[in-house]
Order: sequence, then C-alpha cells, then structure tokens
Amino acid sequence: MDEFTLPCPVARECDACDGDFELDVYEAETAVGVVCMTLCGDCFDTGRTPRLYVPSAVKLALRHRGHLVDAGMALPEVAA
Repeated sequence: MDEFTLPCPVARECDACDGDFELDVYEAETAVGVVCMTLCGDCFDTGRTPRLYVPSAVKLALRHRGHLVDAGMALPEVAA
C-alpha cells in the first residue's frame, strides 16, 4: 500500500474492520488493478485489508480510476 495524498473520498468507516477511528484513504494493488480503500490506523499498520472478490475489485478499480481522472491526475498506460 502506498502512503501519499489521494484525491479519493474517505469513507465513514474502515473497509477492513468497520472501525471509525483514524481513517485515511490508501491505494492497494489487486489482481485487476489498483484500488483505493479507507483504512483505520490499526488496519493500515498491520497490513489488514478487506477481502475482495474479482467483481468487487473490478468495480473498485474503475471507481478509483475515476477519482484520479476527476482530479486531473495522469494515469499510467495500460499494456495492450
């Protein structure tokens, strides 16, 4: 997971444990692409992330890409 400022919204609770303390948004690499997720400090520190199945991961990767595009950030090129 990368730790830098992302243009993605922070959810009201941690995506991994449903906690609501020290929340921040992070990127994580999945089999289908990079996703953003809200994690509490404890989950981030221990590397705990939510279990994602392929359909959910695809949806989250596309949503994250939209966050980056909306913020005017350059996207990496995808190999054909």
